[in-house]
Amino acid sequence: QANRLPSFLSRPLSAGERPHRYRYSDIGASDRSVAARAETCYQGLIASIRGLSERHKAKFVRLFSVYSRRQWTKRPVQLSILLPTHRHDLLACSRVFQASSWASPEVEVLVRDNSGDERKRALLGQIQQDNCRVILSEPCTPLENLSELFRLAKGEFIFCFADDDGAFDRGIAALPGIIAQIAKDKSVVGVSGLCLVDSSQGSTVINYQGVDSDDVGARVVGYLNEIGPNVLFFSALRLTVVERVMTFLQELPFPLSYHDQIMCLLYLLS
Repeated sequence: QANRLPSFLSRPLSAGERPHRYRYSDIGASDRSVAARAETCYQGLIASIRGLSERHKAKFVRLFSVYSRRQWTKRPVQLSILLPTHRHDLLACSRVFQASSWASPEVEVLVRDNSGDERKRALLGQIQQDNCRVILSEPCTPLENLSELFRLAKGEFIFCFADDDGAFDRGIAALPGIIAQIAKDKSVVGVSGLCLVDSSQGSTVINYQGVDSDDVGARVVGYLNEIGPNVLFFSALRLTVVERVMTFLQELPFPLSYHDQIMCLLYLLS
């Protein structure tokens, strides 16, 4: 279960049972079968968990429930598009309907509305699309709204949108093919490109120079040198990396402002 340990893990260790009785060096022994080595690893892990204090067991459950299904199961889709929405005007609703049209066998679309607006909820309830899920939640903070979508995502990569942002349909359709080419290369954190920013003063194209450099300093400088909205946040990012960053932020003893900029810097440092 996601919120508690099974009984055989939560039971305390007996006096004669200690984690060190399982020798992890045996796992690599060439004279033992794969099944025997796997059993040693399994039993040692169980004993180690049972030897934890109750406080550490609770922390283990929180971390394990986040990572287990991500790391060790085959992902049914390549890309999860996440759209947390709060506005209840026609523009926001049109963006949600556009995003729902991107759902496909390779792309899932997850929408979470925390506006509490009944008319908007009735409108979004009309979306009937395979691989598209609309969640109607109670009012909450923007970070909580986005975090809950991270928890539900099944894709290898995620793409976050705000409810006043748009994207070209052909660009979204091309992403699964790009992800398939780089998914096995764990050094690739995300996929980005040109962004068109429209404002009352006019339109401009933002292109972060050097964010794909092998030099971490060049990546950070290229990000910080670009003046304007933080559109790098709206990139296709590897889900496991985003989860590590989100967990780090949530574990801090104090909240930080500008969490989207902090997250992008941490992605570039990965």
